[in-house]
Amino acid sequence: MARAQAQLAQAIAAKQQASAGAAQAQANYKGARENVNYSIIRAPISGIVGKINMRNGSLVGPSDVTPITTVSDTNELYAYFSMNEKEYFDFLKNAKGATLSEKLKNMPMAELILANGEPYGEKGRIEAVTGQINPATGSVQFRVSLPNPQKLLSNGNSGSIRIPKYYDNVLVLPESATYEQQGLVYVYKVEKDTANNAVIEVVDRVDNMVIIKEGVTKGETVVAEGVASMKPKTAVKPQPKSLDEIVNAIKPIF
Repeated sequence: MARAQAQLAQAIAAKQQASAGAAQAQANYKGARENVNYSIIRAPISGIVGKINMRNGSLVGPSDVTPITTVSDTNELYAYFSMNEKEYFDFLKNAKGATLSEKLKNMPMAELILANGEPYGEKGRIEAVTGQINPATGSVQFRVSLPNPQKLLSNGNSGSIRIPKYYDNVLVLPESATYEQQGLVYVYKVEKDTANNAVIEVVDRVDNMVIIKEGVTKGETVVAEGVASMKPKTAVKPQPKSLDEIVNAIKPIF
């Protein structure tokens, strides 16, 4: 009986020693794992990695000015564009909504024109605007949020933002049909093969076209080209042309 108790005591001691060894091994493993974790830098987000600024084995720390790299989340990108002071006041006056936040929400979806001239496939929402006019440029900056599911866009891309405008009860003429004199805009109306000038009110000019509020009514015939050299009561022989044919033939001037 005494021998059995001695063997039991030895077994218990061996178990305790083994448990202590296991605990020490666990502590060693935990310490080694923490050391490994200290040597691995993990990004808080998923994204595209930029240039690696350090070599393997370089000593780095939280006080380093130069980052090891930059990780960019490109699932959604921001595009920035500016309005001059006049355009901004026109926006505040004409956009629907009582507050700036409501006006932004009521803005139509914006389109991004890429550097190669092609439209980007996803439309963006205008969601923010700076609270002051930049005194150096006289402009206000807007921010557009653009989804990027195909990862076509990246940080630093350039392009143009196009925002559609909608007009009610207006007529459209090619810009080549108008001329200015003493601050007024004119067109030549044709009646009984005779052209006479008439004052018009232009609301806007877009893509080689003028948007007219008053001065021309639907169904009237106007001279579309060569008005700069004409005089009132000029005899003409009308040759109808489509609006698209005239507008597309106008070359932009840069």
